[in-house]
Amino acid sequence: MTDAFDGGAAGGSTDFRKRYDPHQTYEKLLNKRHLDLAKTALYEKQALQLTKKFMSEQHEIEREKETKRVELESRLYEKSMKKVEETEAAEKLMVKLAQEEKQKIRAVIREKDEKKGQLAEQKKEAEEQRLWFIQGRKKYDKLQAEKRAELLADNTDEKRKKILDKEEKYNEFAKERKMEEDSNKKIAQDKQVAALKKVEERRRAAELEVAKKLKEEANKAEEKRKSANDRRKEVQHRQVAAVKDSAATRLERLGDRQGQLADEREELHIKLMEKEETMNQKLEDMQESLREQREEKAQKKAEAFYTKWTTRAENDEAKAKETAQKFEDKHSKPILSVMSSLQSEIADENVKAQKEYVRLRNELERQELKMRTKKKFKGVTEKAESLDESGGDPKCTPSRVTRMRALFNMYFAEKQTPKDSINYDKLTVQKKQKVFGIRKMRCGLCEMDYISDNLPGIATRATIQKLRKGWMSKTDDPAIRGGTAAELESSPREGEKDSGAPHNATLYDKVRLCAFCFQFVRQHNRQQTQK
Repeated sequence: MTDAFDGGAAGGSTDFRKRYDPHQTYEKLLNKRHLDLAKTALYEKQALQLTKKFMSEQHEIEREKETKRVELESRLYEKSMKKVEETEAAEKLMVKLAQEEKQKIRAVIREKDEKKGQLAEQKKEAEEQRLWFIQGRKKYDKLQAEKRAELLADNTDEKRKKILDKEEKYNEFAKERKMEEDSNKKIAQDKQVAALKKVEERRRAAELEVAKKLKEEANKAEEKRKSANDRRKEVQHRQVAAVKDSAATRLERLGDRQGQLADEREELHIKLMEKEETMNQKLEDMQESLREQREEKAQKKAEAFYTKWTTRAENDEAKAKETAQKFEDKHSKPILSVMSSLQSEIADENVKAQKEYVRLRNELERQELKMRTKKKFKGVTEKAESLDESGGDPKCTPSRVTRMRALFNMYFAEKQTPKDSINYDKLTVQKKQKVFGIRKMRCGLCEMDYISDNLPGIATRATIQKLRKGWMSKTDDPAIRGGTAAELESSPREGEKDSGAPHNATLYDKVRLCAFCFQFVRQHNRQQTQK
C-alpha cells in the first residue's frame, strides 16, 4: 500500500490520495507539443513544396507569355515587312501594267495606221476608177463628136450632091435663065457656105465649151481630193501628236508615282526601324527597371526578414530567460508542508520535472523557430508523417489544412496500393462477382440491374425516350400523362443516380437493354419502318 498510495497528517481524507508522477505528466505535455510541432513542420514543408511548385508554374506561365509576346512581335514585324514586300510587288506590277498598256497603245496605233492605209488605198483605187470612168467618158464623147462630124459631113455631101443634081436639072431646065440665076446662085452659095461655116463654128464652140467644162470639173475634183488628203493627213498628224502627248504625260505621271512610292517606302522603312529601336529600348528599360525593382524588393524583404528574425530571436531568448527566472524564483522559495504525509522529496522531484519541462519546451520553441526561419524539416516531421498517412481526426483538422493536404496529394503524393489481404468470405455478393470479373449493368429501359451477359440489346437514348413518350401518351391516367416530362427528367442515366433528363448531346449515346425490353425496341423500330 505504501508503493501505490501515500498518506498525510492533515486528516483521514488524505490517507488514500492517489500518488502522481510529475515527470510522466510533463512528458505527456512535451509529447503533445512535439506532435504539434511535427504537424506544423509537416504542413510547412508541404506548403513550401506547393509554393515552390506554384512559383515554378507561375514562372513557366510568365515565360510562355514572354515567348508568345516575342512571337507576336516577330509576327507583327514579319507582317509589316510582308506588307512592304507586297507594296514593292504592287509597284512592279504597276510598271508591268504600264509597259503592257504602252504595247497595247502601240498595237492600237499600228492597227489604226494599217486601217487608214487600207482606207487610203481603197479611196485611191476608187479615185483611179473614177478618173478611168471620166477618161472613158471623154473618149466616148470624142467618138460621138467624131461620129456626129462624119454624119454631118455625109449629110453635107448628100446635100451638095442634091444641090448639084438640082443645079444640073436647073441648068438643063433653065439654061436660058442661067445668067440671071448665076448671080442668085452665087449669092445662095455664099449664104450657104456662110451658114455652113457658122454651123461648123457653133459645133466647134460647143465642143470647146464641153471640153472646158469637163476640164474644170476634173480640176475641181482633183482639188477636192487634194484638200481631202491634206485634211486627213492633218487629222492623222494631230491624232499621233495627241497619242504621243498622252503617252508622255502618262510616263511622266508614272515616274512621279514611282518616285512618290519609293519615298513613302523609304519613310515607312525608317519609321519601322525607329519603332523597332524604340520598342527594344523600352523593353530594355522596362526589364532593367523590373530587375532593379525585384532586387530592391528582395533586399528589403531580406532586411525585413533578418530584422524580424533577430527581433524574434531576442524576444524568445528574453522570454525564455524570464520564464526560467520565474520558475527559479518560484521553486527556490521553501514550500510549507501542510500535509504531514507529503514528503519534501516529492516537492523537489516536482521542481526538477518543471525545470526539465521548461528546458525541453524552450528547446522545442528554438527548434520551431529554426525550422520556420531556415526551412529545414529533416528530423522534425517524422512523428506527423505516420499520423498524416492515417488522416488523423478530421474534426480537429482545419479546412485550410485539409485543402492544402488534398493539393499536396494531388501534385506530389504517390498512390500506394493496400497491402492488406482480402477475406473473400466476408465480401458481399457484388464484390465477389467483381473479383471474378462479373459486373452488373443497368438496363436502359426498365432500369433493372443485370449481368452484362444478360443485356444482349443496344439502342440509343433517343429511341428509349420516344418509346417512353409513346407509352405514356396511350394511357388514360391523367396523372401519368401530366408527369411525363417530370418522369423523363428524373430518369437516371446508366451508371448515374438522379442525373436528370438526357441532354441533347447525349441522345445518341448507346445503352444496353435486357432481352425483355429489347423486343419492345425491335417492335417500335419495325413500326417506324412500316410508316
